[in-house]
Formats: sequence, structure tokens, C-alpha cells
Amino acid sequence: MHNSVITLSKTQWGEVLEKMSVMERSDIYMFILRSMANSQQVSYYSIHAFNGELTTEQDHEGHTSNVYIGQITKVIQNIIGDEEMNAGNSSWYIWHTTDKAWVLSWKNLTELRKAFEEMN
Repeated sequence: MHNSVITLSKTQWGEVLEKMSVMERSDIYMFILRSMANSQQVSYYSIHAFNGELTTEQDHEGHTSNVYIGQITKVIQNIIGDEEMNAGNSSWYIWHTTDKAWVLSWKNLTELRKAFEEMN
């Protein structure tokens, strides 16, 4: 479990969006980020559904092994250069154990929404 949640600014979220929008499989990355900007979360199961899959692991924990969230995390680490985050002591999301979802803090939600609005 992470000790603290990192808050990104609108500008930092804009950098994340810019980088994720040009990566291979940008469609899934932008789906994840749009889901978070719309509902403050994206579930492990939604990501599988986006990929046209039905998951057989209903009790899967998800947060430690999702390659897409991991790639977004790497981009965020690169942008903010946060040593705590690199050491695993903080994160940009909160893992919701019941919903099996990655959840944004309210501040990250509002800043991400501003970045999307500026991008459009």
C-alpha cells in the first residue's frame, strides 16, 4: 500500500496526456485517463472490457500487475521526478480494493479535467 498520493498540476497532467496520446496503444491509455476524468476511477474490469476480454479472475487484485497503469505511472514519474514515488512510497492513484479500481484524489480529478479541457 502506498503511503501518500501525489498531486499533479494541470500542466503536469497535460504533459501526461501529450505523452500518452502518441504512445503505441494510445487508445487504451486515453480511455483510462478519460475514465478517470469522467468518474474519478477506472476499474480493472473496464480495462479488460476495452480490450474485448472477459476476465476469468474475478478476485484479481489488479493494481500491482496492470501494464497500462504501470506505463502511465512511469510517464508520471518521468514528469514529476518524484523519488518517493520511484521508491514505492507514494502514487498518483488510490487502489480501491472493493471495486478493484484505480481512483483519483479530488484534486487530481479536477486538474486532469482542466488538462483535458485545455487539450481540446
